[in-house]
Amino acid sequence: MKRWRSTSLWYAAGGALLGCALTLLAQLASREIPREIVAYRRDRPSAFGAIRLAEGRLTGFGYAPYPTYVNSKRAEEVLRPLIDPDSGRFLVQDHALGVASSASQFIAAVERDHKLSMEPLTSALLVGDPNPGTDLDVLPFLQGSAREIEDISEIYKGLDTRVLTRSAATPAHVLAALGSADIVHLSAHAEADLSDPGRSRFHLSPAGNAPGDLSVRDILRQRLQRTRLVVTAACDTQAGLVSASEGSLGLGSAFLTAGVPAVVSSLWKVDDYATARLFVHFHRELRRGADPLSALRTAQLQELGGSNRTWASFEVFGGVAERKP
Repeated sequence: MKRWRSTSLWYAAGGALLGCALTLLAQLASREIPREIVAYRRDRPSAFGAIRLAEGRLTGFGYAPYPTYVNSKRAEEVLRPLIDPDSGRFLVQDHALGVASSASQFIAAVERDHKLSMEPLTSALLVGDPNPGTDLDVLPFLQGSAREIEDISEIYKGLDTRVLTRSAATPAHVLAALGSADIVHLSAHAEADLSDPGRSRFHLSPAGNAPGDLSVRDILRQRLQRTRLVVTAACDTQAGLVSASEGSLGLGSAFLTAGVPAVVSSLWKVDDYATARLFVHFHRELRRGADPLSALRTAQLQELGGSNRTWASFEVFGGVAERKP
């Protein structure tokens, strides 16, 4: 099995304090396991210097920690891409970045991803542009979602691709199709419930008297043995309460628990059009044969210009085996 080169950084998402997390990573690095698996580079420990705390709690790793509570801090002081203090460059310019809640989760996810990727990619489930029904009064229309799904469906033309949009994008239809797709892409509004992670949800299309909520609890009831990747192209999909052993308990984490080895999730609110543009680039790279981590980095590098930081919100959670086109 191919392993990641040391230029790839995998961060551990668990742990309440930054010091504790770094101590754990240092301990892991000294054990008899490959260096590229433990999310710690002894030759460049300063790369961790840009990680910040939000209200005394480490709420996530990656480009920036997600501020579950930012009562006394302005969000823009916390939500920013990580920069290497030595070079002044964004970390993504020099490294592929991933997030795992533990070394054991990462190793298991990489092995599962490697096993699934041995089979050819044959199917995709694309969900977007839902009809929010009465929620339209409080949820803005996703103007870029329809084009996003259309463009991505063209990328997977020739595969068994199922597209669920507008009134067809109901929770029941999505749940029925999840288990038969190699890749799943969800483009919708999402809402994180910071008091009860099980109630965090995607806002999809209602059907009759059935609401359009696809919740964490719904996802956790699934056993996704075939799906190798889920993309959550929505706001705050990795937001939620933080477990010292499991990291942030959000919508993205639910797919990992259901058996998916890799999930692309967001750390904060994102722009509709920038998200659509990012993931069209991302899926093109996937279709060329890149792994999700490399594909996301390539897409992000194309979005570095300008002031929009949507590109920095998205991370690969779980673990993937390295694959080049």
